[in-house]
Amino acid sequence: MRKPVYSLSCFILFVLAAFHDSNAQPFTYSRRIEWQPVRVVPVSPADTVTLLNFSGANYPGNEYGPLPVYWERFRLGSPFDSVLYLSISDPVFSPLEPGEEGCISQSVQIPEQIRPQSRLVVQLKIPELEVTLLPFRRNNKTGKT
Repeated sequence: MRKPVYSLSCFILFVLAAFHDSNAQPFTYSRRIEWQPVRVVPVSPADTVTLLNFSGANYPGNEYGPLPVYWERFRLGSPFDSVLYLSISDPVFSPLEPGEEGCISQSVQIPEQIRPQSRLVVQLKIPELEVTLLPFRRNNKTGKT
């Protein structure tokens, strides 16, 4: 049985604040996921895979299989900066098209809620906030994909 999944078009709001500086101001970043037509990727001379796609999609191949994941890094002013609030605002859900439903493996567990994840990354002594999220959710109420 296929689990209902909805695609997400959303704004992602990130607010950062530095605790080490009393004059620090919060920063806000907004992003919108721009969905594109499915991608057909050859995996061998005789075989292809169809992938859901949005601008800047990342395909890590972890527990979400071939689903695209939103991934971005934001430079922080200091390694002492903290994420006070990480949220999705104004989400607009729309059902997958019939041709897109086949892109989701039956073995992939789609969560009921979209949960952005963040972590602090320091690369070459430059602190960055890494944000990832799976822009899909399972809708138990409608039963639609």
